Amino acid sequence: MPAYFSMVTTVRKEDNYEEFFARFIECLINNGFVFKGGYYEAANKTLEELIEINTAKLRENYELGYDASINNDYKQIVFEYPNLSEVRIFIINDGLGDYYTISLIIPEDDIIDWNGGEPDYDDAFMNELKKLAMDIWRYRNVDNIQTELELSDGAALPEEMEVGASASIEPFAIVEKEHYHSADSDKYISLEIERGGILIENASISL
Repeated sequence: MPAYFSMVTTVRKEDNYEEFFARFIECLINNGFVFKGGYYEAANKTLEELIEINTAKLRENYELGYDASINNDYKQIVFEYPNLSEVRIFIINDGLGDYYTISLIIPEDDIIDWNGGEPDYDDAFMNELKKLAMDIWRYRNVDNIQTELELSDGAALPEEMEVGASASIEPFAIVEKEHYHSADSDKYISLEIERGGILIENASISL
């Protein structure tokens, strides 16, 4: 199994939050991602079926139990995009929490060259991914969008950012203004965007 790059969208569970999943899929398709199929046991399902299944589970606030079959979990969806070997999305929901996440994953080797242990991103693709993130951010249920690598510390939880934790910026993130910490300003470039958000980019990378 390859190492994966991830773009993680954190969604607030409020105001018909379950309906956002269909809007997320629309954003993917509008930005050039092409539906390929469900993943694993859901391989033969249509996109409409997969959206319906996942939306219903979100409506129930479903969380896979420790002893439950993985076949009962949210269905992963596979997309195609030029020059990428794999694009997959999946939902993780904590039934007791106030948020769920949608992760978009891509093999790191498809979009990153490693030079002396430091990631050299495919700038053209990252610009396209940033456009996708900006489209997703327009929806008010979205709390933040973070990017991470297989061996990075992972996306910060909203409650962690409220007490000073930084978002995962590998190489960009979108957070609410109050969750951007000025102490990071020498390492990152920030830009105020719509809906009270801040687009943060790694200063060492031109996107």
